[in-house]
Amino acid sequence: MIEQAIKKARAEDIEAKFFIHDMRKIKLNQVFHCAISLRGSFPRLIDEDDFKLFFEGLSSHLISRGLFIFDFINADGVVPGHRDWKIKEKGNLAVIRLDRADFRKELNLLEEYHEFFVMEGDNLTNRWKETHRLRTHGIGEIEGTLRKYRFDLLKPRANVAEKVDSDKLQKQPFAIRAIARKSD
Repeated sequence: MIEQAIKKARAEDIEAKFFIHDMRKIKLNQVFHCAISLRGSFPRLIDEDDFKLFFEGLSSHLISRGLFIFDFINADGVVPGHRDWKIKEKGNLAVIRLDRADFRKELNLLEEYHEFFVMEGDNLTNRWKETHRLRTHGIGEIEGTLRKYRFDLLKPRANVAEKVDSDKLQKQPFAIRAIARKSD
């Protein structure tokens, strides 16, 4: 992904620096106006130690009143027992993905299981499994976490993709994008 970002930045003639770090242990000799954590990285912070380490590093690398743009999994948007499958085809190649998720609401943990099959014609050429352990949050909880680490929630916004909660028969966003500002 970093290679793709570098290529895109060069193509647009944008001067940008990219870093690869454990988000709980960021140590750079720079301060930034904005930090971005999108597409599933923030939900990988599972416990209080993870949040403490992450926000300490984030705070030390943001200017006063700097912005933090991130997304999180909305606990109210998770469909318990979710099962799904997807297929992507291109020419003679097909990738099939089977998804299963177990939600432990009392712990705010979503465990996702993915199994992938790569087919070339009628032949299975590759197969692998992935497991992802993710933390979910409610809006109130995310506001409290941000306040604890001296950030103010400015604007939460539901992602375009929404899930339908069959018990309530209303749409609940699965992921929420948010902007927070570092407090003075």
